[in-house]
Amino acid sequence: MYRTICISCVVLLSFISLVNSAPAPTKRPQQPVSQNEAQAPPDANPVNTGLYYDQYLQKVIKLLESDESFKKKMETADLDDIKNGALSNELYSVSGEIRTKLDALKKEELNRLRKILHAKVELDKGRKVQRSGYLKQIANHLDHGSPHTFEADDLTKLIKTATSDLENFDRDRHEEFKKFEMRREMKREEKLKMLDEQERKKAEDDYRKHQQELADKSSIHHPGSKAQLEDVWNEEDGLGEQEFNPKTFFKMHDVNGDGYMDSMELEAIFDKDLSKVYADNSEESIMQMEEERTRMREHVMKEVDKNNDGLITLEEFLKYSDTPEFANPDENSYKTIDQMLLEHTLYTQDELRKYRENISDQEQEIKAKLEQAQLAAQQAQQAQAAQQAQAAQQAQAAQQAQAAQQAQAAQQAQAAQQAQAAQQAQAAQQAQAAQQAQAAQQAQAAQQAQ
Repeated sequence: MYRTICISCVVLLSFISLVNSAPAPTKRPQQPVSQNEAQAPPDANPVNTGLYYDQYLQKVIKLLESDESFKKKMETADLDDIKNGALSNELYSVSGEIRTKLDALKKEELNRLRKILHAKVELDKGRKVQRSGYLKQIANHLDHGSPHTFEADDLTKLIKTATSDLENFDRDRHEEFKKFEMRREMKREEKLKMLDEQERKKAEDDYRKHQQELADKSSIHHPGSKAQLEDVWNEEDGLGEQEFNPKTFFKMHDVNGDGYMDSMELEAIFDKDLSKVYADNSEESIMQMEEERTRMREHVMKEVDKNNDGLITLEEFLKYSDTPEFANPDENSYKTIDQMLLEHTLYTQDELRKYRENISDQEQEIKAKLEQAQLAAQQAQQAQAAQQAQAAQQAQAAQQAQAAQQAQAAQQAQAAQQAQAAQQAQAAQQAQAAQQAQAAQQAQAAQQAQ
């Protein structure tokens, strides 16, 4: 039981980290993963971790266990490896289809947490929150069989976790993407060092031209602007013959009909613009597209979500559609990633320097650990060789002692044989002398008888 809980917790935390840092090179799902897709048939006795994240965690575990290779690694992993996070690296090896579904699960959970915060805001304002399908949707971690009424205190533990997650999720994702781009720049600089001056100048010119082309290509509608929404209204919603109506647009894109436009519903509006810029399915393109999508969503939320609860109400949306910025936004208030790379504003030179130093320190640390490991291995080999030499000497001494014992035994046996032969010869001589004496006596007796 403890092992299963430990695996579940570590895998969930690892997954959260990985989703933030390195999206898999797969196409973005058009619809959130369904309950049937996310969950295999439940176990007879599923493990209840006791965590507020339990339901989400169980969905993640079920998806990961559908990958036979990863499931086997989970089953055979050492508990210490699980605790220290060694198992988390294996998450990179799961199939692209599963990673896509995991991404969708994470976004669904974040949306649920945003709705929890919204419920908290309503309660703090003194408004009653009914036990409805909406409440069950956002508070599935709670025991709905409890006879007590639902008050603000019921959300206290969830709020702490939800607030922390929502504040850190996008920040961590931006930081990881920034590191990704800085790694690319460092690799480019390393290649330049291998060129002569003329080749280096040409490579720099080609790179700047390429960056300019990418920046020009990435020119998209201002996020959340009337032009962008009208484009979706005309081409995706199929309402080109009708005049754009903000209220109708909101209701059409409030997919679950809960009265709020959440992050996934908002990000879906950007698909048309993003698909024009990021048409290929390379890892770099997918990562940049997801970062662009996140930044677009943040920009719109900053403009429209006035109470900062992570959700856009119809009232907020309509108020924004009446502002001058909706029809004529400040184009300089939002820059695409390629534009920021061209203008060197995605990260500063100081950040690049510090990151380069950090990488260098890590490389030195790894090098030192490798050297230490090599020294330890060399010492172990030397100790083993010394033990083998000592064992060989002891074996040789034992063989020599055994040979000496065998030689001594042979000499003693030979001496015994010689002594026995001498005794036998002496006995034969004595017997012969006795026979001769007897014969002489017999001869003498015969003479006397005559």
